Amino acid sequence: MKNKIDPENNLETFEKTPPNNPDGINISDAYLKGVGTEDAQKAKIERILNADKEISHDKQGLLADIMASLVNGISNVPDGLATSLMVGVNPIHGLYASIFGPSVGSCFTSSQLMLISATVASAVFAGDVVENIPEPERLSALFTLVFLTGIAMLLFGLLKFGKLMKYISYPVIRGFMYGVGLLLIVGQFSGLVGYTPHASNSVLGFLETLMKVNEWNFIALVTALITMATMLFLRKTPAKLFSSALALVAGTLFVFLGNFESVEIVKDISEIPKGLPQLSLPNLSIITPNIIGSAVMLAAISAIQGVGVSQMAENPDNSEISPSRDMIAQGVANISSGLFSGIPVGASIGSTALNMTLNAQSRIAGVMAGLWMLAIVLIFGDIVEQIPMPALTSLIMIAGYGAVNIKDSISILKSGWSAILGFTVTLLCVLFINIPTAFAVGILLSILFYFISSASDIEVKELIPLNNSYQVAEVPTTLSSNKVLLLNVEGSLFFAGAQTFKERLPDIGQAQNPVVIIRMRNQNQMGATLIEILDNYAEDLQAVGGKLYLTGLDNNQIKYLKASGKLLPDDEAVLFPETDIIGESTKKALEHANIWVNQNKNFNSQSNYSSK
Repeated sequence: MKNKIDPENNLETFEKTPPNNPDGINISDAYLKGVGTEDAQKAKIERILNADKEISHDKQGLLADIMASLVNGISNVPDGLATSLMVGVNPIHGLYASIFGPSVGSCFTSSQLMLISATVASAVFAGDVVENIPEPERLSALFTLVFLTGIAMLLFGLLKFGKLMKYISYPVIRGFMYGVGLLLIVGQFSGLVGYTPHASNSVLGFLETLMKVNEWNFIALVTALITMATMLFLRKTPAKLFSSALALVAGTLFVFLGNFESVEIVKDISEIPKGLPQLSLPNLSIITPNIIGSAVMLAAISAIQGVGVSQMAENPDNSEISPSRDMIAQGVANISSGLFSGIPVGASIGSTALNMTLNAQSRIAGVMAGLWMLAIVLIFGDIVEQIPMPALTSLIMIAGYGAVNIKDSISILKSGWSAILGFTVTLLCVLFINIPTAFAVGILLSILFYFISSASDIEVKELIPLNNSYQVAEVPTTLSSNKVLLLNVEGSLFFAGAQTFKERLPDIGQAQNPVVIIRMRNQNQMGATLIEILDNYAEDLQAVGGKLYLTGLDNNQIKYLKASGKLLPDDEAVLFPETDIIGESTKKALEHANIWVNQNKNFNSQSNYSSK
């Protein structure tokens, strides 16, 4: 059945992109922090509604920044400690990252309210990379990995890779985080009950722990449950901004007041060093292709996080936000974290949401958040040492639970085959191979799906001119003699898409003097493959006395055609540049083509008559 359409509203190119969901790879951080995208969106709406009452950058604005930085500084304590355990190192290294990540990174971000700190995805990834490195070299390898990750992110930003991150498939991201969440739950369960398994991996350790119930430390379990219950309760109250910190306080008070010496605390793992962190230069002797490749993939993970978070908050001064510049900021933050004994850092959705919720006004809030953490390490290190390990483990379990979004995963599994395959393969790679391999496979799948989608999402339709609109019809299989055929193309004609387009062009067959008009408006790409296909088609038309018209060409397309030396104007093809009025160049081409067909038809008729 044919449908009438209006060219003004129905001739745009369809662009398929993955959902821009900041919670996709950041959702664990939101659960760990207690605030996330929903809170950020509410704060954003409040800013818009109260735009005329916006706090100025005077004393009130500075006070708002100080308050936001203080809350973030306090809430980053449990985040830093928990993510350190995910990496498998001394908790102090997470606190060091929470000093240099925000304070250094905030100086370079384009998104003034974005806060860079330790994140779940980067911590778990780094832990997987350094897990099998011998103990004497593990810390050195970690800091070198973080430093190289910063270099990679710096290059990503300088090369303007920000726009490329949107092509990473959302199902792949969800599969990756689903697997990370399951690993956190399974891997940290033994710490929840105070049991030390002897198995070789986290899954076997989980099973061993379940079988050794008689060896569980039930005081440790109660400590963890108190911490969990406190956090989950506070998340539903106005105190949600401090939910993770207050939950640790509750667990710590339970152990301290009960004098439960059987419960392991941070001090039993390692004391919090007094003073500033020491400089940790990269260890060149352990830089291998594996470390470099892992650093690049870790940088890609942080870049994906950053793209979602940086665009989540508009700048208070309405200045432009650049994802690529924010990659540079995260790169500098990781370089500084690695140089000063910190774990990897990235854009934190929870900390950024806190900034927005507390009406922070500038990057000062991020810089001061790092300084508050420095003060906490220098002044309150003895108190941090008393935090029970089961309490920290319970926060990790909550973060893992946040990543296992069953509703979202069911939705993906009800989608097309590419979504199911991307989600499932990435998830299985995380669980049964390793995280770096899983992420590499996920990126390759995203690239493959994009090319397949681009090649298949090509729609070629005939447009039949009416009075002030066009009627859409299926493209005929073959051309007719002395007829003008107008074609509209939707979809990307780059590389594989151009080949699909070629397959959908009508055959010339036995037609004489056929004219084909192809509307090229919004086709930004004019690659070598497409130019070759159009040039061959134009030559085939010319061989039977026909003509090819291209309409709606922009300046870049015309430049590419001239540079190629093909489809020469008025020789092999007739070119009509686009105008400010949609459909105008196509209308002119139709008029020109009809006159050309009539002239050639009359000429051929006279020639045939003369020959008789």
